[in-house]
Amino acid sequence: MTHLCLQMYWGTQIDLKFINQVAYVDVGNLKLKLHTTDINEIMSEIQQIAPIGGDLPDLSELFPQEYIDLITNFNVADMLQSIQSLQVAHNKLTLVVGSGGLRLEAVRRGDELAAFGLYDLSMQNNKVNLYVKINSSGTQQGTLSVDEAAYTDLADLAKFALPIKNTMNSTSFVFDVDLNMQGQTFWHKMPD
Repeated sequence: MTHLCLQMYWGTQIDLKFINQVAYVDVGNLKLKLHTTDINEIMSEIQQIAPIGGDLPDLSELFPQEYIDLITNFNVADMLQSIQSLQVAHNKLTLVVGSGGLRLEAVRRGDELAAFGLYDLSMQNNKVNLYVKINSSGTQQGTLSVDEAAYTDLADLAKFALPIKNTMNSTSFVFDVDLNMQGQTFWHKMPD
């Protein structure tokens, strides 16, 4: 059993557990699971409503041009020149890159990564921090478990994408509606 348990902080806590090719994500009251074998099916469903592929979307509203250039025109020489500082102290590696001072940190625990973070990430003219704590990882048998029934499968959720899009694009609707209050029906259209 391969497992990885992470806690991420991006304004809110996100718990991620990866067990035997299934990712379990907890965000507040939302619990989702994704079987890695379902990724192609999910992408196919999403592509029906939002084509994916081709050119990258315009990210200039979200990120500074410096970040976009680093990704779209990536080369090692530019990456090395963008490094402002590199420090290793005890079990912590700190790397600062770019003119905006984007800080990347990694903390190790023995031979494993214990945490990593992105700090001062510029996003829509704000500074955003992302911190990921790795609670456990490994290949031991039976060390991590979840309540399967508590999680909504993303493959099942993705199957609603096209029906919702089709409904939103409709120009006319016919509804049968039941309005019940305290067990009493106030309006009902009878079937034809």
